[in-house]
Amino acid sequence: MEYDKKLADRFTRFKLEFPYFKLMDAALERAVREVVANRTVLDLGCGSGHLTRMLKRWGAAEVTGVDISEPMLELAECREAEDRLGIKYLQSSIQELGRIGEFDIITGGCLLTYAANTADLSEMIRNIALNAKKGTRYFGQEHSGIYRRYEKAVLRKYNIEIEILQCCKEYLDASFTAHFSLGDIQFRNMVFERNYLSSVLEKHGFSNIKWHPLQLPENADMSGEFRGWEDIGNDSINEILDCVYTG
Repeated sequence: MEYDKKLADRFTRFKLEFPYFKLMDAALERAVREVVANRTVLDLGCGSGHLTRMLKRWGAAEVTGVDISEPMLELAECREAEDRLGIKYLQSSIQELGRIGEFDIITGGCLLTYAANTADLSEMIRNIALNAKKGTRYFGQEHSGIYRRYEKAVLRKYNIEIEILQCCKEYLDASFTAHFSLGDIQFRNMVFERNYLSSVLEKHGFSNIKWHPLQLPENADMSGEFRGWEDIGNDSINEILDCVYTG
């Protein structure tokens, strides 16, 4: 996905303000925070550094962010210049990254959904594995891959519209429109069916595959931004993918 500077800034604000992304960040924090302290972390598809900076603040020893988008990385570098956390950023696609190190934890914010096809997905996961060692954990804010959750009536409850462009056993090719305070954000994602995605991960040496659902916070404003979201745990099109590289 290519970004110009204006769109990069708008998308960054979207991730900060859209209630759905708040729940995704909270779910990732529950999964990652207790295991990230004093670890080396590679954040793939880091964008403007939103997740990257959270990982460092949660106690990671070293964090490296990688993204293909120059405008997104410029935003990340600006934030680093304003508030230095010692994060390193590299520009590369995941498919062409190769081995840049050996990391304790690898993360991805909505990463695998930007694979163009099944071959591209396999190449992305292969490059994740290249930067892992035995015991490395991968945590991804990924599409759940449970097809029934992608029905229009379900997604409308969460201010998201969907158009299915292609559907097959391995994936959905879908266009999403999310409505938030600054207007609409549109994006196209590949939604890989959960069992198929698991099979590709296993092919490249990952096991102990688990999924952590989104949850409403205890103090959620059910009459405000989370109105009508009581079923988010069962409906969510995104969950936290958690797996271990075993080689």
